[in-house]
Amino acid sequence: MVDGDKFCSSPASRKFLFADLEALDADIVQNQAHIKEAKEMGQEATEQSSESWHDNYNFEESQRQLKMHMNNLGRLSNMREKAEVVTPAENPLTVEVGTHVHYTIVGAAGVESVHVGSFAVGEVNRAKGFISYDAPRVAGLIGGKRGDTRTIRLDAGDTPVVIVDIKKSDLI
Repeated sequence: MVDGDKFCSSPASRKFLFADLEALDADIVQNQAHIKEAKEMGQEATEQSSESWHDNYNFEESQRQLKMHMNNLGRLSNMREKAEVVTPAENPLTVEVGTHVHYTIVGAAGVESVHVGSFAVGEVNRAKGFISYDAPRVAGLIGGKRGDTRTIRLDAGDTPVVIVDIKKSDLI
């Protein structure tokens, strides 16, 4: 453990709130079921058709579906292998997963805010308003402290903002 670090993590780790990790696990299970269905569809297509495999639409479609779901499973499994569950601090000093950040756009009036979410935000937390820490609108805030000027990417492009407040998200 390095001095000042809360925990050791590899640079390739993916940070997740517990609910989002559960959603990722459910996506993996669902994808495995899709793979099984595609294999069964391919098997059924070769058994029921007297045509050769290359003229069999159902077989070809099952192979397309199988490839798509296998690629998706690989992506999800990679995320899962690198997943690290984080528990937000009660009184965070820096912007991290599970925080609610208030900031002002330099030169504009008003305060904006964002709930910093996991690497892959599940449906439930997405509905609550969490945005992935990897998203352009949020990534520039990560590690920032109150009073820091940071750059985030909005529709207008790279935008300087000043962090006004950081709290543990009340939506967790």
